[in-house]
Amino acid sequence: HAVIRQGFRQLAVTIGHAQSYRPVWWFFVACFFSLNAINTILVFMAVYTKRVLGFSDAELIRFFLVGQGCAVVGALVGGQVVQRLGAKRTLAFVWGGWLLALSCAAVTRDVRAWWLIGPVIGFCLGPTWATSRVLLIELAPPHQLAEFFGLAGFLGRASSIISPIVWGLIMWDPSRYRHALIVLVGLLAIGIWMLRHVP
Repeated sequence: HAVIRQGFRQLAVTIGHAQSYRPVWWFFVACFFSLNAINTILVFMAVYTKRVLGFSDAELIRFFLVGQGCAVVGALVGGQVVQRLGAKRTLAFVWGGWLLALSCAAVTRDVRAWWLIGPVIGFCLGPTWATSRVLLIELAPPHQLAEFFGLAGFLGRASSIISPIVWGLIMWDPSRYRHALIVLVGLLAIGIWMLRHVP
């Protein structure tokens, strides 16, 4: 119990440190909302494509192979774009790609469209984590970088719990899958809006 209490005390101290650096704090807030949506997609994509879209096992394998291939390409392209545009602009474009893909998924009724949506999601997945880490390195004071990376990891884990629970509650009725996607679109939109406050 003492170890747990110490852990929570240290977490509170780290959050206080992050709040004292406004650019870092806005970055964490933006990431929390956006990663809620992204982590939910990663967790439920296989279930969604199989249960809602009716993909067969063979189609599901092909779908994810194409997505993974696009993720590799996206990671390579993202590395080049970061050097040219900077981490913040690159991350905004990447999250914008997620937003576009999820918006299309929410409005389309054509299963074939997912063969375009899936590669876009895969392409955006590649540079998502690396670009956010580069931006954190640029924003955080060097002597607190490890501390803030720990906080980033904590928020990433938290976002992988909260949003999937919300998704599961909405998808309790499978006919409401569009509502669930719209919620994810809203979370991404909030994240992109918050990113505007990062210098």
